[in-house]
Amino acid sequence: MRYEGRLENMKMTPFSKAERKSWALPLGALFGGLVFLSTCAKPPPPAVSVVVETPGPPPVVIDPGHGGEDTGTVAESGYTESRLVLDVALKVRDALRKKKPDLPVKLTREEDKYIPLQERMALANHLGARLFVSIHANSAPRKTARGVETYLLSTEASDAEARKLALAENAVLEKEGKNPDDPLFQTLLSLASTEQIKASEELAILVHTHLTGALKTENRGVRQAPFFVLSRAQMASVLVEIGFLSNVEDTKLLGTSQYQEKIAQALTDAILEYDARHPEVPEGAPLSGTAP
Repeated sequence: MRYEGRLENMKMTPFSKAERKSWALPLGALFGGLVFLSTCAKPPPPAVSVVVETPGPPPVVIDPGHGGEDTGTVAESGYTESRLVLDVALKVRDALRKKKPDLPVKLTREEDKYIPLQERMALANHLGARLFVSIHANSAPRKTARGVETYLLSTEASDAEARKLALAENAVLEKEGKNPDDPLFQTLLSLASTEQIKASEELAILVHTHLTGALKTENRGVRQAPFFVLSRAQMASVLVEIGFLSNVEDTKLLGTSQYQEKIAQALTDAILEYDARHPEVPEGAPLSGTAP
């Protein structure tokens, strides 16, 4: 139907076949002409796809201890802990990328420079890391001391040696203008959740088992100590002492690329075993998809 005439005496007449495709509104009195509108429904606008990108799997964060002006332990030969653990960390990164290319790996440092302790774990938390492994080398007054130790965080050290080691590692806080004896530090240590502690214990056992099995060295056990670098962790986190630079035999081994490769492969195998046990993406991670 169409409407004809002025508004006050409008009449309706049927459309012809040719006219059925359009209809006219008598707006001539208002606009001086007719406005024609299509009776066919307008096609819907094209769907807009919004792709929510995923950040990928949570990364593994490897932390080569010390760095830069903080050399850590120095062997009689002059070989520094900071250089040694960086060499090992780079080998771990390469081995992980080779064995599982889809697992992201991030190092807290890739060159010989110092990164404040707080920034190391802050990076891991920011990235939503799956796990955190801090690599160190040991030293002791007793020159015959050698072997591997693996640590997880605790407000109380498991023994006197562990307490002494944690104090030595945390002493660098003074160079950062912080007080290692600040009560806030103890508060940070106590914030670890039960779930995070259990995860760290599991990772520590795996790391220690693989290392002692591969290196055939003295097993000094899995221990606990209040390491600041492990505080505030939101993931499984451990600190490993891969040998003693104060021991002549350990130093000779640690200085060779072959022995470093053994350490790196052992750490890689431990990390991948932990990853295989916990393949799930952490709750709250963004999902990929297309919104209508």
